[in-house]
Amino acid sequence: MPKKQPYVRAIALANLPEFVAKHGGDPKRLISKVGLDFSHIGKQGTFLSWSKACNLLELCAETINEPQFGIKWADEISEDFPNTGPMVLITALVSNVRQFINIAIEYHKSHCNGLSYELTEDEALKEASYFIHLHPKTPVCRQYAEHIAAVIVRMSQRYLFDIKFKEIHFQHSPLCPLEFYETKFNCKVIFNSNHFKIIGKTSDLDKPFNGPLANTPLNGSLAFLQPVLKRYLDRRLIKVRHSETPITNTIEEILPSVLGAKKSDIDSLATILGISTKKLQRLLKTEGHNFSAIRDKTRQNMTKRFFSESDIPITDIARALDYKSPEAFNTACKRWVGQSPREYRKTLKTK
Repeated sequence: MPKKQPYVRAIALANLPEFVAKHGGDPKRLISKVGLDFSHIGKQGTFLSWSKACNLLELCAETINEPQFGIKWADEISEDFPNTGPMVLITALVSNVRQFINIAIEYHKSHCNGLSYELTEDEALKEASYFIHLHPKTPVCRQYAEHIAAVIVRMSQRYLFDIKFKEIHFQHSPLCPLEFYETKFNCKVIFNSNHFKIIGKTSDLDKPFNGPLANTPLNGSLAFLQPVLKRYLDRRLIKVRHSETPITNTIEEILPSVLGAKKSDIDSLATILGISTKKLQRLLKTEGHNFSAIRDKTRQNMTKRFFSESDIPITDIARALDYKSPEAFNTACKRWVGQSPREYRKTLKTK
């Protein structure tokens, strides 16, 4: 498994070579070109670099000239997809959609740390938002983001009772006409958004889960085992991360989900980690880092991705990265690359 970098389980790319070959590409050459080992693709128990996986999808889309690559790949994933087993198990542990999502979020933590999921509910708007937070070291990942959304929609159509999403938000610019996306996802699709998220109705969260065990005595019958599953997933996550995972990397994983929520200061991060601020500072010092530098680098990485793949207004990006003002963001950009945000975006767009 790649150490000290975002990762994804190799099983996530299980049928990618076949899909690429079917559309005229050379999967072995493309996989090798991004620095991945072809023999590892789709292999159980193997981890791949998240960044290289994102680069691979962008390269595949460009090579076979298919702007809808990520979505069309999701369409051709077998009904017996790699995570069917765990999904079926979870259906025996839950009785509604909310419970399923919360357990699935925990399960995913041991599958990939290149992105994380968060479910929030707004009772006033009666909206449930499913946020997908991308790791700050994520490169341009438009194809992977659209693939993830397509997989979620497809799984929802297969497993959920009469659930219709209201909106899907992407952080990048559209890769093809908007009509394609709205027809495909059957809902409003918004690009150049501050967040990658899927919005539905809170009332849908209480609906029964339509898994393979639906309408059988087993559906939800093992709910009493949820605490056992939680402990298992916690141990599995610890095993994946292992004791070698630096606190620096842990903070890098958390920051994207708290930036923009006014919770990206060191005291808030310490609270999230369940330790004191002083202990967090000591741990970082032991690794030769400090919190301000980590947050600054995280903001720089996220800015580069935003500027490369989207047209999100600069003022909105400054707000999403928890800068106190657009002027503060402007100062940071000049310190990083010697250019204003507007100039930096132009430079990246021309590459």
